[in-house]
Amino acid sequence: MKTNLRMLLLTSLFLAALAGCRTGTDARVQAATTDLTMASAGQGTNQITDADAGAIARTINDGEIQMAQVALQQASSPRVREFAQLMIDHHTQANAMLQQQGFGMMKNPVTDVLNADVNRRMNMLRGKTGMDFDRAYIGSQVDLHQTALDTMRNTLLPSAKQEGLRTTLNNMRETVEMHLNQALQIRSQLGE
Repeated sequence: MKTNLRMLLLTSLFLAALAGCRTGTDARVQAATTDLTMASAGQGTNQITDADAGAIARTINDGEIQMAQVALQQASSPRVREFAQLMIDHHTQANAMLQQQGFGMMKNPVTDVLNADVNRRMNMLRGKTGMDFDRAYIGSQVDLHQTALDTMRNTLLPSAKQEGLRTTLNNMRETVEMHLNQALQIRSQLGE
């Protein structure tokens, strides 16, 4: 028990130091993950539960779908609209896989941060048009996919215990990495 508490304290200090090196959404997600990890410590672990990991993955997917729906309506670039449709298709498929495994929506500190960030970004996007919208949407996609990738690599995959969840999260990680690369290419094409 003493070793688990010491490990939890060291992990929390490391994560807090790491959060100090980051900015924006990444830092807020990392801080919320630390809070969630500490809440799980009472269960004798320094990792989040599978239910929390599944809920975080679903929240990531839902945010991407919501933002892509706005982009389908407002984007001026055909390439940005194609990307938005791809986000809807891929993230809907990922949610279906999570749903089949019994992972639904669940509120926790990380999902709260992710939902608040998506709402903030959607409000910002609704005030933009034309190329300003396209650049802002793709810029958000780069940021959000990097945060999702970091969260999957550093938190969700290491914490997942169920084999099916690990497989789904690993597939999501590969897809998110592909999305990030596509968003970076589009951002470059848009002149950023």
